Amino acid sequence: MKSEDKGMDEDFLRQPFDLRRFVLLGGRRLWIVLPVMLAGAVLFGLFCYIKQEVYGPEPFYRCDSLYHIDFAGGQEEEAQAWFNDYTWNDVIDSDVIAGVAATILDGIDKQYIADATFVPTMTDIHLFHIYVDDPSAEKAEKIRDALEITLASFSFRRGDIDDISSWKRGDAELVTHTSTLLRWVIAGAVVGLLAGLAMLAAHYILDDTIRLEKDVENAGARCLGVVLKDKKDEKEEKRLKELLAEELKGVSQLRIVDPAGTAISEKSAAYVRGLLPGGIKLNTGDPEAKTLLCVEAGSISASELHRQLQGRKEAAILCDARAALHQAYYFFGRRKEKKG
Repeated sequence: MKSEDKGMDEDFLRQPFDLRRFVLLGGRRLWIVLPVMLAGAVLFGLFCYIKQEVYGPEPFYRCDSLYHIDFAGGQEEEAQAWFNDYTWNDVIDSDVIAGVAATILDGIDKQYIADATFVPTMTDIHLFHIYVDDPSAEKAEKIRDALEITLASFSFRRGDIDDISSWKRGDAELVTHTSTLLRWVIAGAVVGLLAGLAMLAAHYILDDTIRLEKDVENAGARCLGVVLKDKKDEKEEKRLKELLAEELKGVSQLRIVDPAGTAISEKSAAYVRGLLPGGIKLNTGDPEAKTLLCVEAGSISASELHRQLQGRKEAAILCDARAALHQAYYFFGRRKEKKG
């Protein structure tokens, strides 16, 4: 490959992302985002429902009791390193508390009591909570009462504690897990939105079909003007006629070529012929004749046109272009250029 052709290919591949073109072309497919968002919300919501309702923990009753420790005089500093929520959980699960409580309760063993009790994080070594969790409110309260008795007897066995007193005897209250279904649904919708936009972006990047005058220029041709499909633009017609006259000055034979290999609409073809200077013979078969590309919007990709041109800066006209798309794109673009 010649260095000049290689440089042209690199320029074609390095074209920057055109956000304005993406918004205008992708906006027609925004409806794709809605079902993807809906699918994301449904999938995430279904996952949360199964997680909570099928595999989630059952509601249970909890007794929350608060105890106060009176340390022996001068023992607080020594006890501070030992009495915390970690050590209390171990102590309550041991024989001296859970084991003794099991001897008080009929039909409830030490391991059951150990599994049902939990000491949350302590913020003061003098105070600690004991949670008793059980599917049965009656059984939770029985374990609470047994622990209160055993904790009182436990204090007499230690020289660094004068007394462990109950400050609050919490009755059994039903604990239900807060549903996070709504948050999961919203998260699924957001993920679906991002996925939908990613799909639009991927489609935009992969689809380089020529739809705008700028697309023809990016492919490597010289776009003289545009023939709109559903609207007549007198200013554009006058400008295009003048450019064709300048381009075809001294030309006697002209080949009008559609790069896509499919004939452009008869209306556009007649319109283009009407803009040509008089005295030019069309499509005589002479290979030396001047070439004018008539590129139908939506008929060929920019990469395919770039390949066909092989570095030649052929003159081209974009035919059957959508007026709304063209005018919206170049209205904002040209306003920006004028301000600059």
